[in-house]
Amino acid sequence: MHRDESPELTLTRVASPRGILPEGPVWSAESRRLTWVDIELGRLHVAAVDRGSVRLLSVLELGDQLGCALPAEGGGWVCGLGRRLATVSPLGAVTESEPLLDESERFNDGHIDPQGRLVIGTLNSDGPDGRQLLLRLEHDGTLTTLQRGIGISNGIAWSPDGSTLFHADTAARTIVARDYGDTATDSATGARRPFVTVDGMPDGIAIDAEGCLWVTVFDQGRVDRYSPQGEPLVDQSILVPDSHVSSIAFVGDRLDTLLITTGMPIMRQWLRRRRADDGYAFSAAAPVRGLPTRAWIPAPLPRDLPLR
Repeated sequence: MHRDESPELTLTRVASPRGILPEGPVWSAESRRLTWVDIELGRLHVAAVDRGSVRLLSVLELGDQLGCALPAEGGGWVCGLGRRLATVSPLGAVTESEPLLDESERFNDGHIDPQGRLVIGTLNSDGPDGRQLLLRLEHDGTLTTLQRGIGISNGIAWSPDGSTLFHADTAARTIVARDYGDTATDSATGARRPFVTVDGMPDGIAIDAEGCLWVTVFDQGRVDRYSPQGEPLVDQSILVPDSHVSSIAFVGDRLDTLLITTGMPIMRQWLRRRRADDGYAFSAAAPVRGLPTRAWIPAPLPRDLPLR
């Protein structure tokens, strides 16, 4: 496991139970804890990071598919839990919204925007249908639709100054960029524009301190790095050849450790032979530092979904 055509990057498997679809690693500066989810098993992993070494502390069982879990101010998490949005206390108490999506759908990857709001996407478990959404939970508990017509909504990230939103559509094999505004209206986020077309299926994404975008390519066992202008930095790819790479984050107090998750293909039309390193989390010394993650500012859970 190494960076293609570059000095070797050693990945260390985190000592944790093998999962089905680990994703969504995130570092909380407030709690000094790393978390990641296993979507299919509904598990939230909590770990410590000490000098690049990742140590699993606990696993919370949340009882439904767990698309993402993002740290909240004051402790706990905001989650996409099956068809609902939910909050989870530090001790694991769950408060859920009403079901917000159709029965075949669930919430997927999410992240917290520079203003402390949850931005989260959806997918159809039966396969891409071109009807999925990118949503934002406002401070007053209402939901704003940022984008319609998505195949599979996945990775979400912002430029270092917060002015640009990047978003991966796995089914379309594209990452789009858009100007990101401060207000609740769709027009304030600006028109979408192509950023990169990925050779493979883009899944999780992360931005480093240099403004470069890291993209996990699920079906290729690879993590690609792109310049702020969308140019592929092919000599800085990370190979994880025996896995389906699902997500990536910069973690630890100095944000100088990479946490990479791998998962098993589960959608019928993309089912492949499961690989030896599927279902685990791996850590490595990062070649560049990452950016701090914003905590969610607690808000009411939504009562309903905007009209499609």
